[in-house]
Amino acid sequence: MFCQTGKCFGQYKNLKTGFSAIERKSMMQNYFHHKKEGDFTPHILKPEFKLPTYLNIELHDIHTLTIFIIKENFQFSFIQINESSLCNAFYSFFEYLASSDFVYTKKEEDIIFQNAFSSIS
Repeated sequence: MFCQTGKCFGQYKNLKTGFSAIERKSMMQNYFHHKKEGDFTPHILKPEFKLPTYLNIELHDIHTLTIFIIKENFQFSFIQINESSLCNAFYSFFEYLASSDFVYTKKEEDIIFQNAFSSIS
C-alpha cells in the first residue's frame, strides 16, 4: 500500500499525509542499500501473526526495550524498559519469530520488496 499511495499505515498514518513517488523511490533505494550492506536483517511478518497496528515494539542492542503508540491526535505514549531479563525475553521472542513460520522466507521477502519497488509510479 505504501509504495502505491505514499501513505503510511498503522500508527504512522498520523505522521504525514503521504510521500511523493520520488521520496518513496529514494526511501526504497536507501532500504536496499542498507540491507545489502548488512546494516539490518529484514523480516516480514505474515498476516497470520496478529499485532495491533497502533503498537510499535523496538529492541535496541538488547539493552533497551521501547514500546510506543502514536494516537490520531498526535499524542505520543511510550515506555522504555532497561531491565535485562525483560529485554532478553523480547530478544528471545524476536529471534524465535525470525526463524518461525510467521515470517516470509528471504526469497519471498526479496520478491515482495522488488514488486513493491516496481509498483511505485
